[in-house]
Amino acid sequence: MANNKLLITADDYGIFDPIDNGILEVADKIDCIDILVTHHTLEKRVKKLFKLFGDRIEKGELRLGLHLNLTCGSPQYTADKAYIRKIAKTGDSGRLEFRRNSAVTFIPYLDNLLRRCKTGLEKEIEAQYETFKRVTGREPYHVSSHEGVYSGHEKLYQLCASFCKRKGIPMRSPTLSNYITDDNFESWRVDHQQLLPPKLLNWMVLVDNGVQVRRWILRKAEGEYIEDLKKGETYGHDFFVEHFFKLGSYDRLVKLMKRVSETDMGTSKSFEMVVHPVKYKKEVELENVPKGINPKPLKVRVKEMEALQYADVKYLRDLYQLGDFPKG
Repeated sequence: MANNKLLITADDYGIFDPIDNGILEVADKIDCIDILVTHHTLEKRVKKLFKLFGDRIEKGELRLGLHLNLTCGSPQYTADKAYIRKIAKTGDSGRLEFRRNSAVTFIPYLDNLLRRCKTGLEKEIEAQYETFKRVTGREPYHVSSHEGVYSGHEKLYQLCASFCKRKGIPMRSPTLSNYITDDNFESWRVDHQQLLPPKLLNWMVLVDNGVQVRRWILRKAEGEYIEDLKKGETYGHDFFVEHFFKLGSYDRLVKLMKRVSETDMGTSKSFEMVVHPVKYKKEVELENVPKGINPKPLKVRVKEMEALQYADVKYLRDLYQLGDFPKG
């Protein structure tokens, strides 16, 4: 075994009760919680997190990351009217909210947005970082992106990578690997985690005003990230594992941890595995899902919570000799 390191991160805290509750339910099994800072109830939600797990957070045993978000909730940078006109609209509540509420509609528009409002996007990243620091009282352990938006566009990735390097903050590898439908890992390649079959890769095209826009992931985003790591042009973990998404089960968790432990590249490598736990008691709790959160997989994501609840993660780490990271 290569004595690889594994960080388990839960995404999307800070915007919707069933998601927050699922994460809180398994917080003692994971290493990091990535927080969306764009919802108006953020401070209340972060206070709840610190009330329950403040000791682990203060000790650095539970890290907190910034889940950079451009499609969900409200922009944090509002000083540039041109930028706001392009990225935001006034919602039913009277608050500003992001105009395009999913990566599918946002990523094709990025060429236009970057051409007209690049400075605004840079300021938005900075503003979300400052909101994170103000509410949590600390630097983010790392930066990731909601719906992987910087996985979908090279220039946005470069903006984020430049920001993270300037601040000395790690960032998540830009990969897209959550479309596998069974437990067969024959196609796991440590240098390139695209698990989509070739035909589906060809179909995976976003359309904006009749123009086809291929996601940057199809042009080997992860490869550029790894090169950036080697050259010291960004910081972060070597590989991102999203294979648990929507398919969470105890057996799958064990297989993923085993596969991470068996991935041998000559030296110890670091892996980040993302989970999306959800918890609710009644169906009514899944109503009024905030824009930017896909309601369809929420019921499925309960399985991720249940698998993590059941698992003795510490035992599995020891069994597969998976190392931990320095305390955040």
